[in-house]
Amino acid sequence: TISDNPSLATLDGLQGVEGLGKNSVGSSLEIMHNLALSTIEALSSTRGHFLGALLVFNNAALLSLHGLEGVTGCGSNNAGDSIFLSDNPLLQQLDALSAVCGRIPGSLIIDANTQLRSLRGLDCIDGLGVNTGGASLQIMDNPSLLHLKSLSSIRGVLAGALVIIKNDQLASVSGLENITGLGGDLNGNSLYIRDNPALESISALSSIQGDLPGALTIAGNSKLSSLQGLHGIQAVHKSTSGESLFISNNAELSSIESLSGVVGHLPGSVCIAGNPKLSSLRGLQHISGVGRTSDGNSLDIQDNDALWDLADLSNISGVLPGALNIVGNSALKSLRGLEGIESVGSNTLGHRANIRGNPSLQSLEAISMLWNTSLREEGLMVQELVCNAAWYQRQDALTCDYCGDNFVTNRGSVIPEDNLGSSACTQCPFWTTPNDHRDACGVDLGVLLGLTSSFCFLIAGCVQLTMNLQLTRSFSSHLKVMGRSIQISDISYERGVGIVITSPVSHGLRQRWGRSFPIELCNTGNPSVSTSNKMKLRGRVLSQERLELLDANGNSLEHEGKFDTSMGEAAVPACRSLFHSGRYVPIIVTMPLLTLAGFTGFAALIGVREEQDIVIVALACMAFAAPAIAARLNKWRMQPTPLRRKLDLYHRRLLEQNPIPQACEPGPGRAVRLTQILDVYDFFKGFIQQRNMHYLDANVIRVLTSYHRLSYAEVAGPALVDWFVSHCWLHPVAGTCSALEKHARGVASSTQWRDLAYWICTLSNNQYDLPRELGNGSWVQSSFYLALQDAGCQGTCMILDEQLFPFGRSWCLFELLTSILKSETGSTHQSVVPHHASKIMFCTSTGILNRGEASVEVALNIGKQLSQVRLENAVASVQADKDMIDQLVVSKMGSFDKINRKLQTHMMQALEASRAAVVQEFEGVLGECSNNEDALSCIDEDIAIRAHV
Repeated sequence: TISDNPSLATLDGLQGVEGLGKNSVGSSLEIMHNLALSTIEALSSTRGHFLGALLVFNNAALLSLHGLEGVTGCGSNNAGDSIFLSDNPLLQQLDALSAVCGRIPGSLIIDANTQLRSLRGLDCIDGLGVNTGGASLQIMDNPSLLHLKSLSSIRGVLAGALVIIKNDQLASVSGLENITGLGGDLNGNSLYIRDNPALESISALSSIQGDLPGALTIAGNSKLSSLQGLHGIQAVHKSTSGESLFISNNAELSSIESLSGVVGHLPGSVCIAGNPKLSSLRGLQHISGVGRTSDGNSLDIQDNDALWDLADLSNISGVLPGALNIVGNSALKSLRGLEGIESVGSNTLGHRANIRGNPSLQSLEAISMLWNTSLREEGLMVQELVCNAAWYQRQDALTCDYCGDNFVTNRGSVIPEDNLGSSACTQCPFWTTPNDHRDACGVDLGVLLGLTSSFCFLIAGCVQLTMNLQLTRSFSSHLKVMGRSIQISDISYERGVGIVITSPVSHGLRQRWGRSFPIELCNTGNPSVSTSNKMKLRGRVLSQERLELLDANGNSLEHEGKFDTSMGEAAVPACRSLFHSGRYVPIIVTMPLLTLAGFTGFAALIGVREEQDIVIVALACMAFAAPAIAARLNKWRMQPTPLRRKLDLYHRRLLEQNPIPQACEPGPGRAVRLTQILDVYDFFKGFIQQRNMHYLDANVIRVLTSYHRLSYAEVAGPALVDWFVSHCWLHPVAGTCSALEKHARGVASSTQWRDLAYWICTLSNNQYDLPRELGNGSWVQSSFYLALQDAGCQGTCMILDEQLFPFGRSWCLFELLTSILKSETGSTHQSVVPHHASKIMFCTSTGILNRGEASVEVALNIGKQLSQVRLENAVASVQADKDMIDQLVVSKMGSFDKINRKLQTHMMQALEASRAAVVQEFEGVLGECSNNEDALSCIDEDIAIRAHV
């Protein structure tokens, strides 16, 4: 024994000691209360098995046990300890004991060694005895100890208790896996694990099986989340203070299910207290009864904030010998599980049942048996039932009734006995939800967002559907579902591309997978592309404002001028419209997804909130809103085209000049002054370009006259005819206007030529009443004949081009015949035209052919075409008109040969006049160039110039 030597620093002098016996208290080596001792290496010669205990206690400077490497075993002292290492604050390791092997007969005590980090050195010990205090293994108050892995050789049943207390850094009990059973200490504890703040797991105790002869205490382990490892324990006895199970102040403990192996009646009390995350008592369901503590409590459930149910105590029945304490459990809603308790004893304070401080408790019905049998007895402290918000109590009832998920009440709501039919609950409107306290309604952003999102999804899906589909008769004689209408701003031929449709705004179609799609057109004013002609067309996307028009096989069209128009609508079949619409994903995909998302959202609202009425109202609003939005968007998409805006502007101008258009009789009174003709052309020149009368009539004239349904002459202000114009509608408008201007300048003075009035069928006929204009089958009543025969009509301007198109049209033949007959029979009207003027003037865009004003090139080409002209081959849009005109020619001329010769005579006279004019001009040029060496080049230059004029 080396004890109470405060200045002793070493054990030098004991180097020769080889063996030790034991003293009167049973110790072989006691080193105690040596405050300066830092090393015991002088004992390095000591060998063999100690007969008594090894005790190292309260050596403040001792760093290690080096010097005891030769010790191979030890006995036990009178207190039953074999190895007792305590209160050595600088002791850091136990490696020197690594030769101690086998079973030691007494206990192993490791206590209050502040710097000790591991138990390495005890690896060879495989069994433990028990001390007089009943402990076999005690690891206590070692704040630096990290693990118990060096104890892994200890196996079997420990005769005493296992105590692990206040080891601040101990995270697990790994190393104790081979311990299969425990005894009990003098305090009645078998397993005592307390105040280990870093302890996270006790799963290494899973080999412990069967009964514990003492109590089970798990307390103050703030990181321990479960009792996994204790599932083999089947019964526990009690401590000297009377507890059997003491589970307390484990801040992270959320489950005690590993205690489910404990069955039957416990001799001591059950205390579950101060475990804020423990939500249920699952694990205690097989306990059928409990004893009581020395202070008289049997069942103590306190301060478990998350605990909401006691159902797992339902097997406990009969009489509790001690008090029942249910105190301070914030989430506890009912006492369900205590129904089997018939009566309770009292504790040292005189309390029998202490049920208070449970703010969420809504029912006392589970203790109705206690209530009925012991209510008036002293010691029964049951809290007054105060129903939480969203719950209410009927007066004197033992339970609170739940209002419902979407209802609120004030806390403590009670319905008096005389008004039991009423309700204390208030339902929150659909856009609100109960607040956290369940005593008031607040805006439910989730419901609002869900309702708004669902509504928007449905609106978006329905708008996509209504914007991209239409039920229309425009494209056929019966109702037909088509894709959305694409307003046509222009259809024209582009060299190198083909026939191109231009829309004023984005048409919304996308070229997908390089495929063309069927396309139909209507209201174009051009029969060539009319749906009624059953013409099969396809299209492909060039840009967001341009589509190429293709034939039925998907090939480009090359018919320049045939499809020209600046009005109408185009549409794609319904399915193809949905497939080719949508920026990145086809609408045929997004529309069902949006609709499904909307209906799913509404279905979820019905399922969660049961707000069927609100959903029905929302769907009804959507049914009105979607078409309204779609109509608004379609109105924007169908905004006026550039031509339409120009037409509206020009129409207002016409009304300013002629505010109240009046109808007048067909014939000579419906002529149009040249200034009016040129004004129309100049105003719409950007659209007309090189297009013909068909374009002008459909896109300009008919639109300007559609409101009044009169001829253009009547709308613009008519005049008496000066000249009749015979022309073919296939001739470009620009060429026609140029020819009329050349004619007017040639036959009238420089101040009067703009006022000449021309009767031209496009402008002078009422296009809305053509049968009347054509004489209802009688040519002598036709507006053409009446205008030609009028005394004021000075003659006929036949508009020609190099193709001689007018001679291929029956009505032009009629005009020619009438003009020839009139020129041969004379006129009573005193002409203002020079005496050499012919009643029939052949006008071209370069000048009057009769006067030699036309270009040489035009005159020559007309002469070449003249030999091919056969008037009998002229055609008309209506076969009856051709038949009538052909019969008239035969009746008046005898045969077509005669009128052909007369035409050739008139044309030859015009060509001769043209030739004479050219010869005369050439002679003038030759005279001017006669003294010039470059006369020939001068003539060539002049010829070239005239050819291009």
